[in-house]
Amino acid sequence: MLSAGPVCSTCEFVFSRWRQAPEFAQVQDLSARLANGIDTLEAELLDIYGSLLVEGEYDVFLLRISPSLERGDRYGTNTARLNEDDVANEYVIPIGPAQLDESRVHLYEQKTRDGVVPTAVSLGLLDSRSRRADGTDDCDYVDEDNLIHFLLDGHHKLLAAANLGAELDVVAIVPSSVEIRKVTYALHGQR
Repeated sequence: MLSAGPVCSTCEFVFSRWRQAPEFAQVQDLSARLANGIDTLEAELLDIYGSLLVEGEYDVFLLRISPSLERGDRYGTNTARLNEDDVANEYVIPIGPAQLDESRVHLYEQKTRDGVVPTAVSLGLLDSRSRRADGTDDCDYVDEDNLIHFLLDGHHKLLAAANLGAELDVVAIVPSSVEIRKVTYALHGQR
């Protein structure tokens, strides 16, 4: 197992669950690159985080979000109409330790003020459901697709972006499916 405590305590939570732990130097280097933001998906990043996943087919997106804390630990990022009756929502939910180091949050706030868009990493899924349409007394229902990103890395970055009303890039790893791609493109377009 890899202990990545010097990187940050939330990283230790994720890295301690690796089947095949990467070298500590790889994690430090990757952490620094993510802190300063990435413009393209990098093979090393995919290899490292891919070792967390069960065997299967995955799509990986580099998404730009503007998170806002909604309730509890849930951050809302985006909403889009899929058609007249269907809506897509996007949320980010941090996993792991809830206690964050305020000095790290302030560090990312300063980076953001300096024009840096840091990058976080998430594992996502699509939750599809029907709900009663707002403002109706009858049985009008709306189909709702919720793209939910469970944050693996970037807890401090997410809070900093939300505090400032700023943008954050997220490497979103999701099971490969036509429906998830459709919702992702509706929420973000093709980047």
